[in-house]
Parts: sequence; structure tokens; C-alpha cells
Amino acid sequence: MKLTLSFSPCPNDTYIFEPIVNKRIDLKGFEFDIKLEDVENLNKAALLKRPDISKISFNAFTKLYNDYQLLDCGSALGTN
Repeated sequence: MKLTLSFSPCPNDTYIFEPIVNKRIDLKGFEFDIKLEDVENLNKAALLKRPDISKISFNAFTKLYNDYQLLDCGSALGTN
């Protein structure tokens, strides 16, 4: 099964997703079409329900909680 996986090119995201991108882990038959975008573009694409899996902002998630599931790990919430 091929899924779209969208995340930002920030160091945290590239570190987290590197094993998937470079197929250094068993992907259990899944294939990923990788899209790198800034968070604003990721939010816009998710609002259009384009990616299967995507990094989005917490603010965007308040509008998308019926369409996407928040993972238990990998989130960050800043101030201001």
C-alpha cells in the first residue's frame, strides 16, 4: 500500500522520519510518497485532505480532528 507522508524539512522532522525515508526499518509492505513542505503548506494540504499522513500545527488539528488522528509521540507545543 502506498501512502503520502508529508512533513517539514526542519531538523526534528527529518530526524524522526529518516528511517522511513531511507527504508532503514521494516515498512511492513507500506510505501511512502514523501512530501516536504513548510507547516503552513502542510496545514493547507491537510485541510484539503490531500496527504494520508502529515505533520500539522496544533491549531490546524482543532479543525481536522475528525479526519486525522493525533499520534502519541513527536509533537511539540511552543509559546507565542
